[in-house]
Amino acid sequence: MSRTEATRAGRVGRAWREVSSRVYAEETHCWICGDYVDPRLHPRHPRARSADHLIQLSHGGHPTRRAGLRLAHLGCNSARGNRLRAVALGDCACQHGRPCAPLASHQPRGYVAVDASSV
Repeated sequence: MSRTEATRAGRVGRAWREVSSRVYAEETHCWICGDYVDPRLHPRHPRARSADHLIQLSHGGHPTRRAGLRLAHLGCNSARGNRLRAVALGDCACQHGRPCAPLASHQPRGYVAVDASSV
């Protein structure tokens, strides 16, 4: 399955609508930056809500498994792109302005370690 096919398979259909609705109902803050996600914003606004795959579909993530999805701002989700770690955003707690190394003592705000085998 190509990356485009995997992406489409994970974001269309009844199963996707149901699981993303659960994410929106159960979570209130972006897992990447930690800020509140306002559900009233236009769907294309950078701070709008989106359901982010913890393990991207192109990396073998399941398209509709609830355990593999978290609430994220659309902009945070887009900036994270195809990376497995939120550290790619460089949004670190120490605020030095550059991407952090993924060390236990030096984690980005909202960082969640993901074990691919559990998702």
